[in-house]
Amino acid sequence: MGKKRATSNRRRSTTSTSEKEAASDEHVQDAEARVAAARDQLRDAEAFLAEVRDQAAERVAWLRDRSTGELLDTSLDFVRKHPGLGVIAAASAGYFLGRLFRR
Repeated sequence: MGKKRATSNRRRSTTSTSEKEAASDEHVQDAEARVAAARDQLRDAEAFLAEVRDQAAERVAWLRDRSTGELLDTSLDFVRKHPGLGVIAAASAGYFLGRLFRR
């Protein structure tokens, strides 16, 4: 009887070992899939960052090429076309400047 128990215990341990290996393989495959997805997201984020960086560089170059008078004229034209946004922008700027320079 002792031999039968030992044999059945070995079978159980063999089965549990193969189950553990299968579960481990599933975890490895899941981790690899997550790493691949993270790499894809990183590539997308890098492409987006490059696009935003290029746009910002273009805007900075545009601002540097303009004189103060041209910027003022551009701002006034915008306010004439969109008076509501102009009022909101002025109120926001006034509020933040007031908070910045209050006593």
